[in-house]
Amino acid sequence: SDAWAAEVLARYQEVAQLLTGRTDSTIEDGCTWVRTLVDDLGIRPLSAFGLRREDLPMIVDESMRSSSMKGNPFVLPAEVLTAVLEQVL
Repeated sequence: SDAWAAEVLARYQEVAQLLTGRTDSTIEDGCTWVRTLVDDLGIRPLSAFGLRREDLPMIVDESMRSSSMKGNPFVLPAEVLTAVLEQVL
């Protein structure tokens, strides 16, 4: 619903404000802060650990059935999980 989406976006904005220490921070500012942290810490992409694009369907399938995913407030479709993994390959 629209109210639920607004609540989720407000939470992300709050996280961005906490991360950046600025009350005027946007969600995009929070994403930039996290990307900068990843770069600063030298966190390597998953491909550096041997993960390949052809591994993604199995990882997504296993992830969707894992107990940790059951705690999420909403279910992410397989396409979204795959897109997220593709971005961090």
